[in-house]
Amino acid sequence: DKWQPVLFNERYQMAGLAKNVEADTVLVGTSMAANYRSSWIQETFGTSAVRLTIPDGYYSEFDQVMNVLFRTQEPERVIFGLDVNTLIRDESGVTAAMPDYLYNANPLDDIQYLLNKDTLYYSAYTLLSNHWGEGDTIDEGFTWDRNEWWNHISALENYDRPEIAAEELPADAYRDDVAANLAVAERWVTEHSDTEFDFFLPPYSILFWDKTERLGEMDAVFAAMPDAVEKLGVPHKTIVTGNPVRPEILRADREGARAKLGVRPGQICLLSFGGSLGARTINQVVADLCAWEKQQRANVLHLHATGSRGVELFDKLEKEKGFAPGENLVVTPYINNMPQLLAAADLVIARSGALTLAELEAVGRASILIPSPNVAENHQYYNALELQKAGAAVVIEEKNLTGEGLIETVQQLLAQPGKLAEMGANAKTLGNPHSLDLITEKLLKLVNG
Repeated sequence: DKWQPVLFNERYQMAGLAKNVEADTVLVGTSMAANYRSSWIQETFGTSAVRLTIPDGYYSEFDQVMNVLFRTQEPERVIFGLDVNTLIRDESGVTAAMPDYLYNANPLDDIQYLLNKDTLYYSAYTLLSNHWGEGDTIDEGFTWDRNEWWNHISALENYDRPEIAAEELPADAYRDDVAANLAVAERWVTEHSDTEFDFFLPPYSILFWDKTERLGEMDAVFAAMPDAVEKLGVPHKTIVTGNPVRPEILRADREGARAKLGVRPGQICLLSFGGSLGARTINQVVADLCAWEKQQRANVLHLHATGSRGVELFDKLEKEKGFAPGENLVVTPYINNMPQLLAAADLVIARSGALTLAELEAVGRASILIPSPNVAENHQYYNALELQKAGAAVVIEEKNLTGEGLIETVQQLLAQPGKLAEMGANAKTLGNPHSLDLITEKLLKLVNG
């Protein structure tokens, strides 16, 4: 099993991966998608997976990859990264770096590649390296995050900030090129109707958007909350839309969810989680809370997700503190039915990432928010403050977090009849269930002029 494939040139070798690696889920994109491991995709979707990336790729090149892929297999799902840099450009910069003979339907043309002396030399060297345990696997091949490390300091040091453009680009400057590229992607969807196509925008640094604005190329900015308008630097182009949430969150039936979970009439449903991987500090203080709930025989159904890295820790804490899952406590590594749990909950204990807050606002849930300290510019703390100022949440910074403090906060909230409902109503005033519609409407106006 040490003989791994020889991986060294994406434009040459995506044809081979598309032909020879059978996968139900296929990720396609530029180098902006290169660090998404196939194993992550496999774990997320529960299917076999492969990643096919072309650095700085053109849509004609992605079209060649798709042709090879669908000529040899019929994947259930294709995930495509709509890289902004490549979406807005034409085909004038395409070179001969993408060898047509590897992507056509004639297998005999592959011999031209196999007998190339450089290919033979590098393949022999890499095969030996793999056998010695020094080569790449398909999962790690063509990733670059192991060799490139960035933080805000190194990013700023390498950022050449442009002068502010004297004039903005016309609103339709990129329209024809974007339309032509999207037409290619639309053809994939039309021609392969049995395959699910999912499109996403790979995240870019704020420095990319700073450059875009200074060059006069920014059309609109969507802000999650009013306080962000001035900070984003282009108030005249900024629209407050809120963060879109999944339709399932908005459609979930509260009474049905509570009945399915076994929440008794008058019982408080408390939901706590610290993310898919888990948060050690949150697991520790929630364990104290669970022990208190048992000791006090609190009329609470507590649903807690430990995260994948918190399973062993929480199991140990259960034994140390003398509580265990049962009629009033459900412990799980991961939440795969969040819409139903949010619908059923009266109080949520969680981090304060933007999407978590958007979902709490959308359904109107009281919360105790514990911002992660390990985020850029402490933004989770400032996100959470917006809910606290509105009377929708209690914020506890991690540096001040203790089991006793969390217990006291929960105890105070439960002791005030109607308090949780009031906080939930306040949260709902901050949300915008039509956020996705607003963003879509603005984008369509930009596209259609």
